[in-house]
Amino acid sequence: GIATNEIRASCVGNQLSLAVNGIPLVTVTDPTFVNGDVGVGVTTFQPGTAVVEYDSFRVLQP
Repeated sequence: GIATNEIRASCVGNQLSLAVNGIPLVTVTDPTFVNGDVGVGVTTFQPGTAVVEYDSFRVLQP
């Protein structure tokens, strides 16, 4: 379906947090990567393609 959602990922040091529409979903600690690059990927578990549109995409340094 078509929906508008705010997805927020916070990556500070070795702590990774994910929230959707202001609701915290998960926070984990992983010492494997404490710095790196940012990327966005989309997949579908159904045959065909996925279409995703972003109104805005921001990367901020804490």
